[in-house]
Amino acid sequence: MTSATIDRMEDRTLHDAFVELHGERLHGFALLVTLGDQTLAGILTAEALTNGAERIEQLRHPERAATWLRASLTRAARQSAWGHQRPGEPERRDALLKLGVDPATYDALASLDVRSRAVLAATVEGFAPADVHEVAGSDARVRRARRDYLTAYLAASQTRTTQPAAGALTARVQAAAALVLSGSDR
Repeated sequence: MTSATIDRMEDRTLHDAFVELHGERLHGFALLVTLGDQTLAGILTAEALTNGAERIEQLRHPERAATWLRASLTRAARQSAWGHQRPGEPERRDALLKLGVDPATYDALASLDVRSRAVLAATVEGFAPADVHEVAGSDARVRRARRDYLTAYLAASQTRTTQPAAGALTARVQAAAALVLSGSDR
């Protein structure tokens, strides 16, 4: 085997490990950001992973890579023309229900813009405040996103006569948004 062949094999192995490490969670993040649009979430995830793999030497630290991938995906989602047939609300609700997003949480997320949904998704994933800031672009955006989500969630939950049981993701989103009330970032 030539040294070039070995280098290509090592590059492929590193690329595959990068995708395996980040792919599934990044896709879940993308589903929340796109409000359950599975096609767009898949496109954005693949694009971010491809771009990240091209920068693999810079993104060797898994946490830095995870933050960079989410910030990149968020920028792409905000700039995307979303040029495909968007799924209907029932399909989007169903996609997010599989992640544990209950109806009131879905309604609250639907009231937010892409960047605000990204803030909540990164918070739910347990990213450090500095990393959430990097995804959002500013601390003010983080505070606004959390406040807007909490307000929308309370309104959505009050309009429902029976409260569904909170899934694990819903409980984490609610806990993250409750930080706004406490005035704390963590």
